[in-house]
Amino acid sequence: MIADLLDCPDPAELAAFYQAILSGTLNRRDRRWARSDDWATLHTSSGFVLAFQRVPDDRSSALAEGSIDGDAQVAL
Repeated sequence: MIADLLDCPDPAELAAFYQAILSGTLNRRDRRWARSDDWATLHTSSGFVLAFQRVPDDRSSALAEGSIDGDAQVAL
């Protein structure tokens, strides 16, 4: 696995939130992907990478209602 990807409306904000919990480096240069305002990454000391992708619509209510399927759950 290269990284776990999380959809969100503000990648930088969510990446900073997870950095406060997990520590690590935000948006470290990595040849595997390009950096942009629509993406953020968190590289942890264990080598685990969380990637955050901007998604313009909020799908959390549709997920809660069951009208769309969630791809994965992350338990910390």
